[in-house]
Amino acid sequence: MRKTVTYAAVVSLLLLSLLGPVVSLDSAHLLHAPVYHFFHANILHAGINLYVLWQIVKILQPSRGRLATAYVVATFIPPVLLGTPVVGLSGFIYALLGLCTPLVARKRYYVFYIVFFIVLQVFLPSIAWHIHLYTFSIALLLVLPDCR
Repeated sequence: MRKTVTYAAVVSLLLLSLLGPVVSLDSAHLLHAPVYHFFHANILHAGINLYVLWQIVKILQPSRGRLATAYVVATFIPPVLLGTPVVGLSGFIYALLGLCTPLVARKRYYVFYIVFFIVLQVFLPSIAWHIHLYTFSIALLLVLPDCR
């Protein structure tokens, strides 16, 4: 049953990704914030995000509470960081990575590794590295007391 739900979610997200270029997300932030995670710039963007999410869930096995918290963190991004419309699951993914920090053995190495890859994204075009840094940092601050 769980695999069926997972496969249905993946297929649904891939289908929604085809609407990404069609659906206008230039409206007020609060109107599109809850749904922009489900749209992607193209099928490759959706596929990469879904693959990364799949690996996180498979390896770290986050709780439903962590998944819900990651969604909230990724949804309520300050409008000042949204100079252009943002689409994709990556804000959610980075929030989830931050929230999963207490689950890993080598926490400092884990955080350094993620921040290193966010810094590399600064040099790539069309990547919302500032959203990734924001969602990861906020999520990390939320779980910092549990990281001892």
